[in-house]
Amino acid sequence: EKRGIINHQSTVFLFDPDTGKARAMVGGNLLTALRTAAASSVSIRHLARDDARVIGMIGAGHQAKFQLRAALEQRDFERVIGWNLHPEMLSNLEEVAAEAGLPFEAVELDGMRAADVIISITSSFD
Repeated sequence: EKRGIINHQSTVFLFDPDTGKARAMVGGNLLTALRTAAASSVSIRHLARDDARVIGMIGAGHQAKFQLRAALEQRDFERVIGWNLHPEMLSNLEEVAAEAGLPFEAVELDGMRAADVIISITSSFD
């Protein structure tokens, strides 16, 4: 995101079903973001405890906003906690939590123990 673009770029190729020839090449960043968030959302729906109330986010970049929005549709979460290697990016999570009317708290990494559900969405090698 240092150059004003997200750090993951996607492209979708559309093919003619009759000939197999490529008909279009379109940016796939939004589709990829939504599809990735949907996969986590399905996992939460089927695997998270029904009484899960605190969601923890490890990572606060572009994709984290999609992940959190989708996750908040699956349970009646009451609080969002987050950690990011670069704390200045936690405002992304705070923004989504505020949209949902939920409190947000930045925590240290070991503070994730308070979460009932944790989404780790980071490309960091650290």
